[in-house]
Amino acid sequence: MSELENAPDKGWDISLSHDHDTVLCVAGASPQGCDLQAIAIRTSEEWVALLGKDSEPLLEELLASGDSLDQAGTRIWAANEAFYKATGRPKGEVFIKKREEESVMFHMTSADSDRSLLTFPVLLTKGPRRVVAVVSQSAKKQQLLQLHPSADHNAGKLDFDLVPCNGHNFG
Repeated sequence: MSELENAPDKGWDISLSHDHDTVLCVAGASPQGCDLQAIAIRTSEEWVALLGKDSEPLLEELLASGDSLDQAGTRIWAANEAFYKATGRPKGEVFIKKREEESVMFHMTSADSDRSLLTFPVLLTKGPRRVVAVVSQSAKKQQLLQLHPSADHNAGKLDFDLVPCNGHNFG
């Protein structure tokens, strides 16, 4: 545990998210942000009320590109949470940078930050279908993300490099 306690002193940043018994952790040498959310069931009006009226066009764009209402709403919520964790600021402008199958990369900005966020749905052994959101460094920089390589197929198409944790090959 002492490694985690001293991580900020060594230039590392850690972001954690949990959903019941499932925990997601990302770590890196720059500000990190991640979120894990069970796909919630809400009406369109409830999603717009929760996400804000300014998110309605993004919600509609995700619906038009194949997301269900609840997956789209949860995806936006998770991306907003991950962005806030990495920047300490609420999001400003948001747009879809790229979509490949069920993976969506957003570009999000605030007054002094811009980030790319990779979002994708997962179905784990236990529990409901979830959405994972992970923040990349500034859109001008590239960062390696330490995630399970099962997402490597789509992540590679979205210009994210995924590497196994501690050199362990999961595949």
